[in-house]
Amino acid sequence: MHEHSLATELWPQLKQIADAQGLGRVRRLEMIVGMLHGASAEMLVHSFAHAFEGTNFEGAEVLITIVDPGQEYMPPNASQPATAHGWELLIVRMEEGQE
Repeated sequence: MHEHSLATELWPQLKQIADAQGLGRVRRLEMIVGMLHGASAEMLVHSFAHAFEGTNFEGAEVLITIVDPGQEYMPPNASQPATAHGWELLIVRMEEGQE
C-alpha cells in the first residue's frame, strides 16, 4: 500500500510544521498531491487517519486533491496558477481546532 508509506513518511514533517506554527489540535489538513506518486486520494486520507492516531492530528478532516501533469492548480500564497508536473506534495492548509 503506497499510500500508507507516503502518509508515514510525511507525518513527521506535518507534525514539525504544526509545532513550528504553534498549532495545538489540528482539525483540518488540505494537500495537493501529484498523480505520479500513484496515490489514491481516498486511500491517502485513510492512511493519514491511521498515522494520526493518538496525536494532535487525530480526527482531523483531510482533503487531498490529486493533480495530473499539465493540469493547472493554485498553489498556496500564489498570485498565479501553476502547471502540475505530477510530483507535487503541497500543504494547502492546516487549521487548528479546539483541544
